[in-house]
Amino acid sequence: MATCEQLIACDVRKLPLASETAKTRLFSTEVFKIHFEMAGRLETFPYSNDTGFAVSSSVAILAHDSCVKNGSINLIRLQHPKFKKFVYFHISEDGGVFEVLRFHENCRSWFVDDYVYSNGDLLILSRIHPLYLVLPSICEMPQNYHQPFGQMVECVTERCSILEKNELLRSGIDKVCDNFVLPDDNMRVYSFNEVKCVDWLAENVEILKARFMEKKMLHHSILTNEKSLNCYAVDVLSEYLCEKLSNLLHQRYNITSEEKAKLHKVVTHVGGEISDPTENYCQSSTKKSKTSEQNMATGETLAERYKREDKEISKAFWEVLDINSRGTILLRFKYYVWRMLDIPTTWMKENFIDPLQKDRKIPFYHRRFNRVRTIDECAVDDRVCYEEAQMQFHLDKMVDGYILDILRNRMQRCREYYINKAEYKCAKCIDDFEQAELNFYIKYGDMGYYGDVLTAYTKQKHRMIWERRHPEIMAARAEAREEHKRQMELGNYDPSFWKRKDPRLYKDYVISIFTPYNYSSFLRFKRDEPSQDPKFYKEREEAREKGEYKEPANPNFVWP
Repeated sequence: MATCEQLIACDVRKLPLASETAKTRLFSTEVFKIHFEMAGRLETFPYSNDTGFAVSSSVAILAHDSCVKNGSINLIRLQHPKFKKFVYFHISEDGGVFEVLRFHENCRSWFVDDYVYSNGDLLILSRIHPLYLVLPSICEMPQNYHQPFGQMVECVTERCSILEKNELLRSGIDKVCDNFVLPDDNMRVYSFNEVKCVDWLAENVEILKARFMEKKMLHHSILTNEKSLNCYAVDVLSEYLCEKLSNLLHQRYNITSEEKAKLHKVVTHVGGEISDPTENYCQSSTKKSKTSEQNMATGETLAERYKREDKEISKAFWEVLDINSRGTILLRFKYYVWRMLDIPTTWMKENFIDPLQKDRKIPFYHRRFNRVRTIDECAVDDRVCYEEAQMQFHLDKMVDGYILDILRNRMQRCREYYINKAEYKCAKCIDDFEQAELNFYIKYGDMGYYGDVLTAYTKQKHRMIWERRHPEIMAARAEAREEHKRQMELGNYDPSFWKRKDPRLYKDYVISIFTPYNYSSFLRFKRDEPSQDPKFYKEREEAREKGEYKEPANPNFVWP
């Protein structure tokens, strides 16, 4: 089969299937099959003087059995009825017309038995009524203007003469046109009837709706809503109609432009341009769209919004200082001194500085840059990619370290405030910090000072291998953590769950599945050794019960 670039380059081609040296892979789904390894020599399309070119690359085509005759699939370029671009169609020997649709994703391949096909595109031959190909030219005919059948379908028959003998097309013309026979020449002529055409399109809409209901192809909320179902079916059919007929069909079902925009559907055709998605449902995009809509509603610019938000933040800051300083002497004195320094500075900024910078641009630090490739996406000899991943690794480690410092300070402040009630009042702060610190050490620990992104990647790989080899320990960890969360919600927080001795809590901790060692020091040097064999824990517990186990020396102990 041909790649999309080769399909666009040629007008008509004949793609022979499976020569003696090229095997054909078939995946049967009823009467449809996926055909691979389309290759052959230069051949001529039987219904045209155009020629096709031999192709050696492979693409997957999902086609009906009727499309494959004599081991070949014939493709021809015709003008799309809506987009006015030349796209590929297949005309079968029984008169069926099939549109070629391409489903494409980046970095995709086909794996078939022992073969790998680098082009992961899937071309689907979708059957359509041939009347849709000639409707754009027919509806442009003046009223009461009569033409014979050959002239009406000349827009498609000049590129594919077989369509002139297509029985489905001949019978379909009577459904959208009025016809009568000229008495002198005994010739049948046709004139476009707008009412009959809309009635025929409405019948197709009802067929689509019935198929949607039968196959349960749409969401339940659409199938149960007659208005939404009509809008969806009309929108699907409008993908093959010119703008004039599409508007008439929407008027037939009383569909407004707002309802049409909600269910707008983009279809990418072979030979056409790839359309960008009409909507972006990511969280950041939703926030940006809401913010832009609010700015448009209020009429303020982005710089004005930033100024307003700065004023609100400054006002809230001074209100908090005012409330905290009430009833005190030193804090109240500090508040008045700071306020005296702030008032003239703020007045100068709002009355002189800001008007001069009315049209200032957004600061440079408001820009957002995409993340670079991670180390697992880099080639072995790609030094530039490695350096980028290394810098990103250090940046991530620094950010994670700052997050850990914030959680640690929050925990310490809570303990200092509640003192004796810290175990109960600060349970959430303690647990958040312990969880974050464990995750930080799992990611960055045991690598030494010179640990780089390759070391971290290798450590992660070995940890994943160990977790897969010891599913019973991972299941025990997950069960223990779930039980810990349930007890915490009930108010029974157990700080010994994390197995660290903290002199502030005066708890004696026992060993468990999370950390293999007990450290009496409150310093945060904890080891992550998941590669230890499970027998190690069992033997150590048995040795402790017998009194034969010798506790390891404190690694943080410096002075003898």
